[in-house]
Amino acid sequence: MAGVTNEGFELKRLLQIISELEQEAKNQYGNDIQTDANTVLGRALRITSPSLSDLWEASEEVYNSFFPDRATGNSLDALAALAGLTRFESQATTSPVILTAEKDTTIPAQSLVNSSFTGQLFETQAPVFFNTNNVVAIQLEPVNAVAGNTYSVSYGNSTVSYTAQTGDTVESIAQQISNLFAGTSLFSSSVNSNDKKIAEVNSLDTFRTFNFTFSANIVARQIKKIGSVIAQDTGPIEQPLETIDTIASPISGWFSVINPVDATVGRNRESDQELRIRFANSKETRASNTLEAIYSDILGLQDIDEVVVYENDTGTTDSRGFPEHSITTVVEGGNSLDIANIIWRNKPAGIQTFGNTIVTITDSQGFNQDIRFVRPVEVSVYVDLGITALEGFAADGVDQIKQAIIDYIDSSYSIGDNVVYSRLYTPINSIPNHQIESMFIGTSSNPTGTSNITVNFDEIARSATSYINITVN
Repeated sequence: MAGVTNEGFELKRLLQIISELEQEAKNQYGNDIQTDANTVLGRALRITSPSLSDLWEASEEVYNSFFPDRATGNSLDALAALAGLTRFESQATTSPVILTAEKDTTIPAQSLVNSSFTGQLFETQAPVFFNTNNVVAIQLEPVNAVAGNTYSVSYGNSTVSYTAQTGDTVESIAQQISNLFAGTSLFSSSVNSNDKKIAEVNSLDTFRTFNFTFSANIVARQIKKIGSVIAQDTGPIEQPLETIDTIASPISGWFSVINPVDATVGRNRESDQELRIRFANSKETRASNTLEAIYSDILGLQDIDEVVVYENDTGTTDSRGFPEHSITTVVEGGNSLDIANIIWRNKPAGIQTFGNTIVTITDSQGFNQDIRFVRPVEVSVYVDLGITALEGFAADGVDQIKQAIIDYIDSSYSIGDNVVYSRLYTPINSIPNHQIESMFIGTSSNPTGTSNITVNFDEIARSATSYINITVN
């Protein structure tokens, strides 16, 4: 029986359709009727049957469109929409950048910068005004040196000030101001190596900004602010840190641009298979549990590789170093600002966040909130391998083994997973025509161990071609 059955949809194929049409003709006209392909009736049946076959195939597609693992295209989009998901369209690479300019300079939106790494052009997404608000670094210069005068700089609710002494110079006052900022836990500071009259004050956290005001006897020179740029071309264009570094459309007073972190890599349009996986992983999106909500919402972001969420609901710091009453989110991939916003939206009031990455977001009331999470630290996996090449071993067999090891570690080991020594034989033996004579692994060059590699909760194992040495006998 064809059609929708207890076992699912059974397709009626062309040969079956022709056979049934032939049988129906015999039922109507008698068993002696000729229906083979060389007869008029047989040809007529075969003219009709392909259209009927097409209808059966269309019916099967309609049936499959109700199942996420079978639906394609717009049908899959409609199913994903039931879970609140929309297919990701192609995206351009984006990156935060640190822009340096003279005070009162304006860098308009769509100003162009260039990458020395890829040659890709990027444009600023919004205008940047170089006033003294939302600053990550600033140059301050005393305009005079008058004994008894107070030179003060305020940031937020705090102030550093210095009262000039007899014999002070503009240079010594700049040094004193620099020393005061260096003595805080928020800034690094020094005097400019080329002009000792200028104190340079830098936020220790690249993404934390401050509003500065200063007394009339101090002026601002160069200012650094955070901007955002987007590639002119869409697609997965990788852009490592400090490679967006050239001003392509010069503006008077604009001195430099640099990306302080790796860019958020763009993407091609999400494929059906990628959307199916995200749909399957979104089962906790409506969860009311805080940890599950943080986990599923972050997992729904673009370019997220892995997420692990921990909590310490005790009143003391736990054995992993998590502070009391805190949430620790470990995230590989994705945009830091998007991640921080999700953690802020989902975390309970009064619960602190913990991690090695700090992102300042603005809440619905306009207040700045510091959100912390963990970017996993890579544990380098070094492999020293001795093999004997057998007959048929490929000329590039060594390179194949190296890539097999790298791919296996990337796909098999998640955040916090220990590297199991014996399991590395699996990718090595996937390359034929050799035998393993010895294998040593470790976390530094010249590995000598045969034990498993321990990986902490905030680490992830990764290898590279340069980490793998293979000696062929």
